[in-house]
Amino acid sequence: GCVCVCVCVCMLLIVPTSSLWSLTVVHQTLHERHRPPPGKRHAESPTRLVAARKALTAAPFAGRIVWTRALDSERTPQDAVAALKLVHTVEHLRAVQGLSQSGGGGFDMDTYCAPGSWEAMLDGTRAWLHATALAAEARGPAVALSRPAGHHATASVAMGFGLVNFA
Repeated sequence: GCVCVCVCVCMLLIVPTSSLWSLTVVHQTLHERHRPPPGKRHAESPTRLVAARKALTAAPFAGRIVWTRALDSERTPQDAVAALKLVHTVEHLRAVQGLSQSGGGGFDMDTYCAPGSWEAMLDGTRAWLHATALAAEARGPAVALSRPAGHHATASVAMGFGLVNFA
């Protein structure tokens, strides 16, 4: 959770100090579908995103945050898959989707896949696509608040808690 908050704070440092700025936080609503197997404790759990959101709503700049849901984005699940195909092999994406849709399991000791992980991951990817589009279109600073983690996976391997690399 702290990493997400630090990303937001770092982004604020480059924002003009005028009273007109705001930060758009694109958050996902399907992240809870990606959860550890029953009875297993894992660092990558829904509480991470809940804690990050709670910290942002309590931050001194909370009144300047514009909250947007990934589900309300113009970016579709198909857009998310198309973007992921730019950095991942089709075989890898099929493996993640297949494991999620067949009841879940593990890719390695650190990286699990739940029955809802595919949908959660697409929702997180949509959040990143929307946030980066807002920033690229100069519509102000934006950040995606999403999970599962999306920065350790390689083009063909889920690892380090991440099923895909969208960060």
